[in-house]
Amino acid sequence: PFSLRTQDEDKDVTLGTVSSAPKGPHMLRAAIRTTIVTAIVIGIFYGLTRGLGLGFDDIPHIVPDFSHTTGH
Repeated sequence: PFSLRTQDEDKDVTLGTVSSAPKGPHMLRAAIRTTIVTAIVIGIFYGLTRGLGLGFDDIPHIVPDFSHTTGH
């Protein structure tokens, strides 16, 4: 989740816990922030696909298409 600090990052590891465990009781706030960001991203995707009618075929090709080369 976004902005969730671990005990190792804060250099304060509690004895008997894993150093990658979250520091403090901030899981609910981090889960809410992550859910809000995800809802915004899904909303933008929905607006682009349903509202504007865009799809995967409308994404410009970034890499060249080598499927039509003859090999010589």
